[in-house]
Amino acid sequence: MVTIVCETIIHASREICFDLARDIDAHCVSTGKTQERAVAGRTSGLIEMSETVTFEAVHFGVRQRLTSRIVQFVKSLKDGRKSTGKTSKTRNASVSRKTTRTVLK
Repeated sequence: MVTIVCETIIHASREICFDLARDIDAHCVSTGKTQERAVAGRTSGLIEMSETVTFEAVHFGVRQRLTSRIVQFVKSLKDGRKSTGKTSKTRNASVSRKTTRTVLK
């Protein structure tokens, strides 16, 4: 099994990073080469808990559809607390880290 870890350092607040990560319009702009567009479910704006979005794009010459559902949603507040009411031990910083782990089997 191979694990790929990609860590990106972003010079922006956690709130901005969080909202951009769930912004459907920003995603469509960033994937212009594949002509990706939202075609079903939530098709614009900020996706919320339990919502779905279906994207359609052309990859390797093949038109494909991918549907995603938001099943976990925890937003940090400006003072470092989570929206669930639990206290966070990390403080809000001007630099955020985004770590993506992909496991290939």
